[in-house]
Amino acid sequence: MPASCRFRTTRRAETGQLSLCIRSARAALSEIKARRKARVSFVVSRAALFAHKHKENEMHIGELCTVQTTYCKRDESVQAAALLMRKHHVGDLVVVDEPDGERIPLGMITDRDIVVSVIALGLDPSSLLVGDIMSDDVLTASEDDDVYETIERMRFRGIRRVPVVNNAGGLTGIVSVDDLLEFLADEMGELSRISTHQQANEKRVRQ
Repeated sequence: MPASCRFRTTRRAETGQLSLCIRSARAALSEIKARRKARVSFVVSRAALFAHKHKENEMHIGELCTVQTTYCKRDESVQAAALLMRKHHVGDLVVVDEPDGERIPLGMITDRDIVVSVIALGLDPSSLLVGDIMSDDVLTASEDDDVYETIERMRFRGIRRVPVVNNAGGLTGIVSVDDLLEFLADEMGELSRISTHQQANEKRVRQ
C-alpha cells in the first residue's frame, strides 16, 4: 500500500478514536450532571418535607412540660420548702398564690437559694419564709408557646426552668433544660437520617 494511503487510513482511525473519546466524555459528563441534579433535588425535597412537617406539627411547650409540678406558697418556711424538695426529689419549687382557685406563679425557690442565702450565712431556715429568699422575677411560658421561642427566651435570661401556665395564668407544669435537650436530640436524629435516605436514593438512580 502506498505511503499516502497508509497515512490517510491512520488519520481516519485516529479521528474515529478521537470522536469516540469525545462522545464517551460527553456521555460521562451528562451522567455526572444527572446524578448531581438528582442528589440536589433529593436533598432539597427532604429539607422541604422536614420544614413542612415541622410547621404542620409545630411543637408547643405544653406538650413537653412536666405536669406534676411541686409548688409552695410564699408564707411557708424555708425549712418546709426544703422538706418538700426532699420528699419529691426535686431541686426547685414554684412559688404560687391562689386568688381564684388558680395557682398563679409568683417566683421560684431552688436548693441553691437555700444554701447560698440561708445555710451559708448561718441563718435559721425555720425562721425565714420562702418569700424572703425566692426569685420573684419569674419567667413563665404559655402552653401554646412555640418551643424554639421559649428556648430563646430562656437563653436570653439564663434560666434553666420555666413554669408553664394556661390561658388564665394558672400553673399547669414546668419545662426544664433537660426536657428541651431531649426534644432537640429527637429533632437532630430526624435531620441526621437525611443522609441515609440520600444514599438510598443515589443507589436507585445509579441502577
